[in-house]
Amino acid sequence: MVGVDLTGLCVAPHKPVKVRRLLLAGDRCYFAFVTDAAHPLSFHRAVPDDTDLDAFSSGVAEVDTYFRSRQWFNTQKSKASPPTYQFRNADDEVVGYAAVSYRKCDHPEDGAPDRAKYLSIYVTGLHERFHGTKNPAAPNETYAESMFRVLEDFACGTAGCVGMYLWVRANNARAIAFYEKVGFVGDAAGPVQRDTGARHLTMRKVFGPAT
Repeated sequence: MVGVDLTGLCVAPHKPVKVRRLLLAGDRCYFAFVTDAAHPLSFHRAVPDDTDLDAFSSGVAEVDTYFRSRQWFNTQKSKASPPTYQFRNADDEVVGYAAVSYRKCDHPEDGAPDRAKYLSIYVTGLHERFHGTKNPAAPNETYAESMFRVLEDFACGTAGCVGMYLWVRANNARAIAFYEKVGFVGDAAGPVQRDTGARHLTMRKVFGPAT
């Protein structure tokens, strides 16, 4: 389910990422990635018994169904697939969720024959109450921008990752405008038909040449 639009989204100076390991009940562990200084947002692996999921409302039915129904959690393997993260603000409020994973795909910049590693953003959702709201911990950005900055920091900290990519419905001008605002560019090939709905546009944010 790649590329569900994060509509209702509305980036601070780059901050290095610190990683700390946390333990949960039942000997489950996950990693939290926390930005330096004012900690504009933190994120960690989401778990299926997270009670916030049941009340999650992004204003986009397809996104809400994806996260509420735990479609991202593989019960047979007892793990998230794709890895899914929960974002919290400085007041420990849940801001939103993102399902992401690393994938190899063609690099559009240099025509290299080798496929490059990207952080693929499958599904993202921001709680409606934070739509268009400035993040007090990072006054120059909205919560949506903070989410994408954290994802970018995460990707930049991964060896060999050259960028991020996602799919967006070609008729979703609002989402496309947001992605462009945070540095994504549509592929030159343009939109393609992937299902029975509106065509999808692949958008990427490239950090540097493929390695």
